[in-house]
Amino acid sequence: MTTTEHPILGKKVDYNDLNAKQKEAFNLQKASAIFAEYGYLVIKLSDDWNSADFIALEFNTDHYIKVQLKGRFGFFKKYLNKNIHICFHDRKSDNWYLYPHDVLCEMVMKKFEATTSWKDRGAYFFPVVSGEYKDILEKYILFSSCREKYKKENTPLLTSVKKTGVITKSQAMALVNKKFGKHMNDSNTMFSNIDSTGKKWGITRKNEHFNNDTHMILNDQNNSLLHYFFIEQGKIKAPNTTFKQRKDNSDRSILYFEISKENFREYYSDFPFGKYKVDTISY
Repeated sequence: MTTTEHPILGKKVDYNDLNAKQKEAFNLQKASAIFAEYGYLVIKLSDDWNSADFIALEFNTDHYIKVQLKGRFGFFKKYLNKNIHICFHDRKSDNWYLYPHDVLCEMVMKKFEATTSWKDRGAYFFPVVSGEYKDILEKYILFSSCREKYKKENTPLLTSVKKTGVITKSQAMALVNKKFGKHMNDSNTMFSNIDSTGKKWGITRKNEHFNNDTHMILNDQNNSLLHYFFIEQGKIKAPNTTFKQRKDNSDRSILYFEISKENFREYYSDFPFGKYKVDTISY
């Protein structure tokens, strides 16, 4: 039986009860443990040397990363052109992130250049990580408690698949994530089982989501196979003119793939999705 109280250390602290300095120390220790798993030693800096809170020094090499530790996703004019990386903990998802400040600043802040926060104070924060920013940050996840929980439980994902003959999107993503180390979620992944006609896969997708890296999984439940595709950002430049659009929702594309065709060309547009196929996974 587990307990929240240790006989020597006592009860675990509540992060919300800590003061600012204590929270900073708490986050640094958490980050240090995560960086160690990647083979990096965290060295705390007392005077923000070159704008960094700490240096992450790679074991047995001279390579290091300058890191600022923050409480939220954000950008700062004072860190521009200083090769700074931002590490933060998103408490809503319990994910830890490490991202290159300038690279994402150029990508994200175009929408917010005219805000008072950016113009006058030189900083811009996002209260929560959601929507397109969640997609942008996906590949910069350092640690995800959800993934670790799955690894520890090691529960068979497909217990119900053999009974129902279909697979859920979550199950499909988990299988591909496990095999390829990907970080799929609902926003960056398209998924379909073979439809009720038994002849095709059908997908509806928001056009704006094609602006980011896109994963696609087509499940062949008849043969217990997952066809996995990866389309890099920029490969589909104008989905609204490339694909058939929904009449009742003009910002969404309709994609159909006939199971009888092996090249995975989209039915209406003839777009060659087959060239982006990564693998077929048997389950």
